[in-house]
Amino acid sequence: PFVIVDLETTDPSPEYGEILEFAALRVAPSGTVASEFSMLVRVGEPVPAFLSENGGITQARVDREGRPLAEAMQAFLAFVGSHPVFSHYAPFDAGFLACAGLQTDLDFANTIHDIEPMARLVWPSLGNYSLGTLAEHVGAGPLALSRRPLADAKATLAVLLALRAQVASTAR
Repeated sequence: PFVIVDLETTDPSPEYGEILEFAALRVAPSGTVASEFSMLVRVGEPVPAFLSENGGITQARVDREGRPLAEAMQAFLAFVGSHPVFSHYAPFDAGFLACAGLQTDLDFANTIHDIEPMARLVWPSLGNYSLGTLAEHVGAGPLALSRRPLADAKATLAVLLALRAQVASTAR
């Protein structure tokens, strides 16, 4: 079993931004999704307008459904457990998780694997390794620019499974 993780944040930098939404998929070794996790976080700053416009994450929704960071982080860590974690561009997610850990005294200690360098090795001529491009390349369809991390986690899983299949067929 492994976990796919994606975060939505208020800024690209952990120094200035906050985690706005946690999303994760717990995946069986076969590649099927065993369970899903998604939780909004009550952030300290107003929700940026671009997130409301592109992702439907409004301030009213965060005020109504958002959980304090410590509660969300604890629930996220419980969902992830001790499983290995995969994400697209893991340094981004790892940086925010490290900052959240410092703020809450809850450490994210799992091994986190980045699928972007894997994709560069398996498909060296692709040229663009954004999640949207990779999802389209593997037939997962174009990624809607919804800015919702659960959709991105599902696209990441599709890419990871395609990478696994490509490596397995090459090894034969």
